[in-house]
Amino acid sequence: DRFRAWQSWVAELQQLFLAVDGWWQRIVEVRDGQRPPGAARVLLLLLLACAPIVAGAQQHLTYRVSGIRAESLVVRGFDVVGMELGDALVVAEPRDVERLAALGARAEPRLAPNTDVRRLQNLAAVAAAPVIYRSYDDPQRGIRRWIDSLAAANPRVSVDTVGLSYEGRPILAVKVGPRGDAASRPNVLFVATHHAREWAATEMALRLITRLATGTDARTDSLINQRDVWIVPVVNPDGYQYTFTTDRLWRKNRRPTGTATGVDLNRNHSNNWGLDDSGSSPDPFSEIYRGPSAASELEVKALQQFHLLHPPVISISYHTYAGLLLFPPGSRAGVLSGDLDLYRALAGTNVNPAARDRLPGSQRSFYSPGTAWLLYPTNGEYTDWASATFGTVSINPELTSGYGTGGYYGFEFPDDETLLQLLFTDNLPFALDAIEMARDPAHYRSPTTGLRPERWVLESGSTRLRVRGPSSAAPSASLSAAGQPIAFTLDSTSGARYDRRLLSQSGALGRPSTISITAGGEQVRWSLLAAAGAESGDPAWSLSGFVTDAATPFAGKASYRGTTGELRSLPITVPAAADTLSLTYWTRYSGEGFAELPFGFVRYSADGGQTWNIVGRLAGNASAWYPEDLRIGGVKGQTIVLSFLSVGMPWWIDEVTLFANLPAAATTPDDTSRAGAASRFKPSANPVRGNQVTFVWPFGGKSGNLLVYDFTGRLAWKSTAGAQDVDVTWDLPWNVANGAYLVIAESGGQRVRLRLFIARGTP
Repeated sequence: DRFRAWQSWVAELQQLFLAVDGWWQRIVEVRDGQRPPGAARVLLLLLLACAPIVAGAQQHLTYRVSGIRAESLVVRGFDVVGMELGDALVVAEPRDVERLAALGARAEPRLAPNTDVRRLQNLAAVAAAPVIYRSYDDPQRGIRRWIDSLAAANPRVSVDTVGLSYEGRPILAVKVGPRGDAASRPNVLFVATHHAREWAATEMALRLITRLATGTDARTDSLINQRDVWIVPVVNPDGYQYTFTTDRLWRKNRRPTGTATGVDLNRNHSNNWGLDDSGSSPDPFSEIYRGPSAASELEVKALQQFHLLHPPVISISYHTYAGLLLFPPGSRAGVLSGDLDLYRALAGTNVNPAARDRLPGSQRSFYSPGTAWLLYPTNGEYTDWASATFGTVSINPELTSGYGTGGYYGFEFPDDETLLQLLFTDNLPFALDAIEMARDPAHYRSPTTGLRPERWVLESGSTRLRVRGPSSAAPSASLSAAGQPIAFTLDSTSGARYDRRLLSQSGALGRPSTISITAGGEQVRWSLLAAAGAESGDPAWSLSGFVTDAATPFAGKASYRGTTGELRSLPITVPAAADTLSLTYWTRYSGEGFAELPFGFVRYSADGGQTWNIVGRLAGNASAWYPEDLRIGGVKGQTIVLSFLSVGMPWWIDEVTLFANLPAAATTPDDTSRAGAASRFKPSANPVRGNQVTFVWPFGGKSGNLLVYDFTGRLAWKSTAGAQDVDVTWDLPWNVANGAYLVIAESGGQRVRLRLFIARGTP
């Protein structure tokens, strides 16, 4: 231990001398007029140059880097944390600044408005003593002390130690709700602070503990009593404590790695570890250093072991900053999760997001949901590992946009109670939805987004067919196009615990007139209404600011490309038998993952272009072609026009198809008879021993009602089923008594019934 401490001290002293030498070199440049800076930069250089030479000095600052593309910086292992007017924001230490200069880049310090000058002078404290934020070790108000006090005072709270960090600190897991585990209670896990500097993420986790432990509303009571909710507020306690004493922007853990220190814990998980050198780095000095081997770090080993003991159905990993809700996969651009519909239901879409951003001065109005590579590719990352290993629905909220009324603050979210509470309030609905979803993810409808997973989804209707469907039904399904059987393979990307993707084996199917899926007694059909892909024989869609691009087609000889403008379809008549449409297209775009702008809209008009309905919004950086799918409802018998509108975003579009979702066809002679309906009308469990039961809706393609009566004839529950619904779920509150119930499904004069028994234990 003494030898390691001596090595660490020597390394830090060496870095300090390099830093001072680097800053004096900058001042010489300023003196000689080589790089005229602003007054603020001169002051900063002088402060740093005059800093006392002491071990453990402040090393990391945020820089605005020009003269080199952000993608090139990421590939070289730099810590790119944002973008400003085309320039990358990079957190770097003096060694990194020297590397940037060698690459011909210009690095200007980008300070948060509340930066404490004393921190730049390397005084004992890296910043003014925080009022709201808590260090890990403070004996009076540190996180360890706070958690112990809360557990002692609140019977809802219990504490476990996940493991120990490199420096011997306990990694604490707080459980809110009943003590112990129960098979009837699904596990939900919240983690924060893989990266030490992300104090606002830590605070989000602490406030969630408080909210769940002290909330008295009916929803909170129900959720914590029917789930096993775990919260690990600091995965990286050593690095976190270091940000309070020495280096505010330290990211990694604190284990020495030869001449460097620290491993990026969010690049050290076992899934896709070391897949490439752009999603993580083999360089120990890099801020995204992945470590010598998968799960080499004690902190990561402890968290992964905790998953084995308490496999989470849902997990949320809090980070800062970007204003995003990221979900797997994150390692390869263009790849989509099989469970994409579940992620969309919980995280929402750019049209129906799960979290709003109401912080004053923020560059965002909502948290943009999307596949993680839309920001940049990563490997060895936590949510990818949890999804692939346990089938966990795992999402990474990047809290805050990094900007406020005072301008840029980045990772240094203000130490302000009002702002921190508003940040928490904005993100609370998503957190509660995540806990609620754990009961039955495949059938969950979010009260925040209004979305739920669809049973069968047409993901691509041209060239190579792609259909998402239930994991239980997909392997035995049959796929046909234009009436001909189509061979397919099953894609199980990123866990795919609930849904699987059917991929047609043939890549030259063109644009089939009809597509159908049959699985058991269920059939789903789509009929082609319109298609275009910039080919010579395609309909003459109007191009305003868009062009046909023969250099980068997805299929065929050309695609549509535009930056600011519109691609608009010809009028399309929807048949009277179809109320819902499936729009699929292949796309790529070069947007900005860190900001709302630029973006692209997908919309339709049912009145000749006088008014428009937005059904899709794209933002981020999609460097590879991938398929998008959207649903348009309530347009039975209407004539519509499609529009792709780009607002400053370089956007490529190809193989656009619009299909009508047709009513389910009969698959057996008595499929539409009362006897057929009765044979399909089944509950997910009978007797019901949990807090939820799902009924198969027996009247496919028809709307109706589902009614439940108790033995006295009193109506206990009623729900409406739509024509597109395939099942209906009853969430049973604890005041529903055990016993026998009569369940009736009725539609268009037809009625079928079944006897249901409820036999639950005490709550």
